[in-house]
Amino acid sequence: MPKRTIVIIISVIVILAIAIGIGIYFAVKTTQQVPGVLSPSTGLGGLVRPPVKLTIKPKLEILSDQPALFYWTAGDAIYSVDSSTGNQKTSTSTAQSATSTQAISEKQILYFNEKGQILRVKDKEDEIVSGRQISDIQNIKFSKDGSMAIVKYGIADSFKFEIFNVATKVWQALDNITAVDFSPNNLQIAYFENAKNSTANNLVIKDLTGKQKATIILTFNQKDFDLKWVDTDKILLVSKPSANYQNEIWAASVKNKTLTLFSRDTGLIINWAKDLSYGLKFTSNEMGVGELNLLDKNGTIKANLNFKTMPEKCAVTISKIYCAVPYDKTSVKEPFLPDDYLKRAVYFSDFIYEIDINSNTLKTLLDQTEPALDAFNLSLFGNQILFINRYDNKIYGLNL
Repeated sequence: MPKRTIVIIISVIVILAIAIGIGIYFAVKTTQQVPGVLSPSTGLGGLVRPPVKLTIKPKLEILSDQPALFYWTAGDAIYSVDSSTGNQKTSTSTAQSATSTQAISEKQILYFNEKGQILRVKDKEDEIVSGRQISDIQNIKFSKDGSMAIVKYGIADSFKFEIFNVATKVWQALDNITAVDFSPNNLQIAYFENAKNSTANNLVIKDLTGKQKATIILTFNQKDFDLKWVDTDKILLVSKPSANYQNEIWAASVKNKTLTLFSRDTGLIINWAKDLSYGLKFTSNEMGVGELNLLDKNGTIKANLNFKTMPEKCAVTISKIYCAVPYDKTSVKEPFLPDDYLKRAVYFSDFIYEIDINSNTLKTLLDQTEPALDAFNLSLFGNQILFINRYDNKIYGLNL
């Protein structure tokens, strides 16, 4: 081969190598420039693609042996803010229930299986905590420390409620009520009861310790409201969400025994942080297109999130938000939210992100497409993000 030809070939190779190197450099620089995800503007973007590819995939594991209807955690720390300094602090509740003198100190994950039994996640084989089978479970409420759980079960117009003590494994019926929630300090419950000789409902507070004193806070005629006790003096009355009509959340003052409007909108859903310091507020328009906002416990919107997902697909802490955000869906047309999601008319495929509230940055935690994940009921437990995958209903853990 002539010398000139060899020189030309070598020159072409060198030029190509330099071009490829420059291209890789600018590609890396581009992918590392993550746009802000918290914005004062309204409206949401579409499906989110991961801005940064992971070099090492995090460990994703299935934790539960059986499919779970609901899960909760016990013995983990609850993060709150010191009002005097504004700094994050860690506290573990030591409140005792009415039937127990034992504190829940062991960190554990508990869940209801499809038979209505309660199991504890174990390394080798999950342990049955309560072998009693409960049919038609509708919802679970648990105390902030995880030591107690209230199960709602049965069919419409005849729902039943019972409270379960994890330490003593004792069940206690809650009669003549239509909705219930634990107080932030785990020492009381608030519930609706049917008023005697009336069609009205009483909002009642009852101690779980001592003499179990009951106090009527308010009496009114509203029906089909759920309860969320978000602060010592504030209990929220929450209507069922739908984009087809206006939904309302009312705030009842325990101290003043007054009722004020907290929020009103279509498709209204709020998912609160475990320490109740922040919440994610979802609303939707008449087309079923949603918007997601970060708000404080007083209902003040702190930021808009520039992506679209359902509130229960996120976990909120003092400084970070962890969200499962869809990159694909099973329906051909755009889902009508939140209705289609709540009716399971649509399933999503999610990537999982970490949003830093203080620095306004987004980090990809999981961007693999196998296994398919439609993650909901996200929570932070130790060094893991826990969630239920709607495709198989098992509890998953994503190591951080």
